[in-house]
Amino acid sequence: MITQKSVPWWTEELTIKRKKLNALRRRYQRTKNNKELREHRKNRYYEGKVTIKREKLKSWKEYCNLTLCANPWNAVYKLASNKTKRSQTMTTVQNPDGSRMLDHNETLKVMMDHLTANDEQSDDTDYHKRIRILSTEPILTADDRDHTPTEVKTAIDDLNHKKAPGEDGITGEIYQRVYKQFPSFIYTIYECLRKSCFLKKWKKVKIIPITKPGKETSADVSKFRPISLLNVGGKVLEKKLINRIMHHVYSNNLLNYNQFGFTPKKSAIDAALAVKEYLEEGMSQGHIAILVSLDVKGTFDAACWPSILKTLKEFNGPKNLYSLAKSYLSERTAIFTTNSTQMEREVTKGSPQGSCYRPGFWNLQYNLLLNLEFGKRTKAIAYADDLLIAVKAETVREAENYTNIEISKITKWAKDNKITFNEQKSKTMVVTRKKRRENKEVSIYLNNKPLEQVNNIKYLGIIMDSKLNFREHIMHITGKCNKLIHALAKSTKLSWGLNHEALNTIYKGAILPLLLYGAPIWVGAMGKKCNKILYSRAQWLMNIKIAKAYRMTSNEALCHLPGTTPIDIKAEEAANLYRITRDGQTEPSIGS
Repeated sequence: MITQKSVPWWTEELTIKRKKLNALRRRYQRTKNNKELREHRKNRYYEGKVTIKREKLKSWKEYCNLTLCANPWNAVYKLASNKTKRSQTMTTVQNPDGSRMLDHNETLKVMMDHLTANDEQSDDTDYHKRIRILSTEPILTADDRDHTPTEVKTAIDDLNHKKAPGEDGITGEIYQRVYKQFPSFIYTIYECLRKSCFLKKWKKVKIIPITKPGKETSADVSKFRPISLLNVGGKVLEKKLINRIMHHVYSNNLLNYNQFGFTPKKSAIDAALAVKEYLEEGMSQGHIAILVSLDVKGTFDAACWPSILKTLKEFNGPKNLYSLAKSYLSERTAIFTTNSTQMEREVTKGSPQGSCYRPGFWNLQYNLLLNLEFGKRTKAIAYADDLLIAVKAETVREAENYTNIEISKITKWAKDNKITFNEQKSKTMVVTRKKRRENKEVSIYLNNKPLEQVNNIKYLGIIMDSKLNFREHIMHITGKCNKLIHALAKSTKLSWGLNHEALNTIYKGAILPLLLYGAPIWVGAMGKKCNKILYSRAQWLMNIKIAKAYRMTSNEALCHLPGTTPIDIKAEEAANLYRITRDGQTEPSIGS
């Protein structure tokens, strides 16, 4: 029986030769009394080792030579970048106290408790009770217009064929074909907007547990994260619902400007740049700044439905949209299925992974946090659930006091919205370029526990250090690129392997975007020679592989051979292009 291939270039012939080599090794090791025969078998074994090594290299060369210039993103690149997918295997888990599960049903119950969110009403405060009562009261606004056939068709056409089906087993492709045959019938189904009813069948979610990277051997249930498979019929209605709601929000300028996630004409670079500009403004005035990165436990699973409905009501949206959203956020169930067992549970909190409304509804809830009455020295920047609090002051102690006051406001908001911030993953950092004699150690408290003070914080892929010189970011990115280039070198030789066209495609499609990510933020650091050298060396390593040149060739000469632009000029070009695009956008006054 031939075993499964461990690597894509492995062949059946190599498996047979490896088995023969193992047989030769066993014969050699078992021959102990006859020295002449032992020496003969030893020589045969070492000859076999040389042969299989030569055959493995030959198979690897042939596999590398098959890589197409137009599409080099095959297993060669995936192996180099460590992006190969591993099969998911369900393993046993243990109780929080360390004891093992008694049976299969107990394991499923513990996993279901972890993978689904539940809003316990037993711990409601008076505020929570008022919010729940408020969400049941009708809204006194006009209805939005009904869905049009064109709107329904557009939503169905946008369904992704590659998405796995939900509990009903209907894929996006099947749904699209049915719509082409019976458009009137499908359109009639979506009269839900007029009746403000979201079908109960569409509110069932199939839960698939996925093991987090690096935690395959862990026995703790937290190693799993849930993937939710939704019925495509409900996805269409979700998309139309959230599109209508967000159109009302954006057209009336109701969302806080400091929310950069899942909003039009904004990106992660905009959020990180807003933080940098605010900090640099304070440092130019000789101020001390404290930066706090807050991490939410469970992220989107922490979304509180009554708080979302409260925000929708405060926005005075159309009555039928509010009623449909209310119907959607009720009587939801999650299904967890194994080969022998199926478990179903009601879900009363959070939003399923992959749902269309997930980002929009989360922004509505987080908008309440960004609208808190922070001090004039404080700026809160959010990208979805990634939240940064920046506080400026004259001294470290003053900044520390202001920061603890602002964190207490956020803690109260989190308690009112049943959201928990993780004090173990949340970090704080003092930002200053002044060499002051005062003690720069601060005590910032979250949930009555001190936060860890660090010298750098990674926010949206950008590493910000205590002096905002971005040296740590440049070292991290160039180290990551160098590791990828050295891994690609195993399949890039002078006479075989990936040719210069395939390598040039990989450079432009993978390495260059990695090097230039966030260029508008850190491009000023390229003025220092030490940083420029690191970036130029990363480009030089790749240019050598593309041009197949000698190592003593300079980077300036290597840029001419494959026709690449020097990396420092490319970074400046990316920053200038961003500034030109950004200057054309106007900033609304609300929430700024």
